[in-house]
Amino acid sequence: MADYLIFDSLQGHVVTMWNPGPDGYRGRDTIPYGPDLTVDSPLGKLTLTTAGLPVDPKARRQS
Repeated sequence: MADYLIFDSLQGHVVTMWNPGPDGYRGRDTIPYGPDLTVDSPLGKLTLTTAGLPVDPKARRQS
């Protein structure tokens, strides 16, 4: 899988991983919910709106 996204509603962020290799993904970012997330894939660009995604109100947000 060229791009891997994990949506974490407890922390309110998306973990993106890309550039897979024999020992795992070589690139990783953690992006807070809010701005749109655009992923370039072999099928084209995919834009996801994260502003309205649910977040656990009891969870602490990471910065």
